Amino acid sequence: MPDPIILSLFALATMTLVLTPGPIVSLIIAETLTFGPRHGFAVVLGTLIFGVVFLAIYVTGGATLFMMLPPWANDVIRYIGAVFLLYMAYQMLRKATDIADDSLSKNLIANPKKAFKKALIVASTNPKGYLFFAAFFPQFLDFEAPLVPQMASLAIVFIIISGLSDCGWVFFASFARKWLHKKGGAKLIGRISGSFLAMGALILLVIN
Repeated sequence: MPDPIILSLFALATMTLVLTPGPIVSLIIAETLTFGPRHGFAVVLGTLIFGVVFLAIYVTGGATLFMMLPPWANDVIRYIGAVFLLYMAYQMLRKATDIADDSLSKNLIANPKKAFKKALIVASTNPKGYLFFAAFFPQFLDFEAPLVPQMASLAIVFIIISGLSDCGWVFFASFARKWLHKKGGAKLIGRISGSFLAMGALILLVIN
């Protein structure tokens, strides 16, 4: 078990990092605005499951594998994620332009399972996450003590904090959804959702 002070510092650093908007936050907001909180929470669930699997690989010695990835491999991964987000943004913006009624979700296939799958794709194409764990975790480890219990404790703290943060974005977007429906209806929501997805793609593209 890590020292309580180290654990507190790790929790504070994690909070600072997870509150910084990125591709996943863009997807959470877009899905929640368009389809409602069920889709937002499906994205959160997909992200958490991916995080748990990734952390399990990392804790059991997979860190070196991620560090061995050549720079071009990281670029390919993030470009795939950016193209996927841009494609979803295009779909959202096109539907928002074409719709004639006041329900964007009626013009798009509403399925929380699809939101879950989107989360897995976006999370897996964000190399910043891989590099984050490989470079961030070691700073809070005591290499003279057993490493697996320490890494497991830090991983649990990270999952809890990131999960709560992502749920906070769902609640924020749910509140905004009601307000936007009153102000501009489905077309406005579609444009905003598409813009958030495009912003997530841009964030992936500028990651070095």
